[in-house]
Amino acid sequence: MTIERSFEVITAIPPDDVFEILGRLDMHIPLWSIYESMNQISENEAEVTVRIAGAIYKLKIKMTTVEGKASKTVSIEGQGQIYFHLKLTIEKRGTGSLVTGFVTVKGGFFRERVLSSGVTTFIDDLKNKIMFQIPSIVEALKRKKAVREMVTPPATPKAAEASKAEEKAPEEVKPPKKPEAPAPAPAPTPKKEVKEEKPAPSATPTPKPEAKEKKEEKPKKPPKKKHEGLTIPENPEALSDEVTLGMILLKSEMIDIKDHKGSGKEVEKLLEAVWTEHKDKGILYINVRTKDKLNMKFLIKGRDVIGVRLDHPDEGTINGKEALKKIKDVKTIQGKVYIFKVPPEVLA
Repeated sequence: MTIERSFEVITAIPPDDVFEILGRLDMHIPLWSIYESMNQISENEAEVTVRIAGAIYKLKIKMTTVEGKASKTVSIEGQGQIYFHLKLTIEKRGTGSLVTGFVTVKGGFFRERVLSSGVTTFIDDLKNKIMFQIPSIVEALKRKKAVREMVTPPATPKAAEASKAEEKAPEEVKPPKKPEAPAPAPAPTPKKEVKEEKPAPSATPTPKPEAKEKKEEKPKKPPKKKHEGLTIPENPEALSDEVTLGMILLKSEMIDIKDHKGSGKEVEKLLEAVWTEHKDKGILYINVRTKDKLNMKFLIKGRDVIGVRLDHPDEGTINGKEALKKIKDVKTIQGKVYIFKVPPEVLA
């Protein structure tokens, strides 16, 4: 008995960008929901441990890629305790890509009966990641590359001359003239006169009730900002680091998708609802994509919303408290909410 499954999925990014992720062993394998660990031997070979339907299997895998004019192909073949083969064909579809996949698993009659449901779950998760997660990974990688390519512009000739002039300036400064002898200090004012000028102390000083009044009027410190269990720090900017965001997108596992419609002021209620439902999963990454092309990202660790990020089609990327303020100003947020489980080691 052999398990064979096929699938198709459309994603919004072009084939070259999809191939950049799926055609690299070190970026492709961690996307698998069955992935446990990997020891990479070469660029296209590795020893991988996978967990399918609760059972652990060790495979020696090899990746082969073919780039044609009309399509690109990624093939991953693994042998060991079971046989595993994944073939993906990437073609242009409109402004995006169509990815066609074919999965083959062999493991003996009894194993295959157990593996069947695990393979179906693996395919569903991979389809979601190709559709939603890979575009975000590509976006993060492009931003990181742009930052690396930024260089400090060379100094202009005028600036160089000004710098040289500043270096020579101390040599041209003439020594200061010797100071003239100081004039004799005036005679000190007699102590008697000082005493006469001081006001006489009050015979019966009145008590100052102001301190007591101020103490009574002192307002209590406002409680830490919470929303039904969740805490939002003053500046939640954990998602401002492109490397951290890239690792979250690469290693996280999608656990839920929801439809959402509400105002920006209700975003904390949305986060509260998601956190209440999935808080047992640990660290949560929440991605809200709206019909107006707003891309909102939130990172929840424990009870704290430690990261808020907004990718705005007109204003670019905004992080932290400014992003949260901008999101709350949105009149209507309508779209999809993608919820991911983040491995703890990503934020270690």
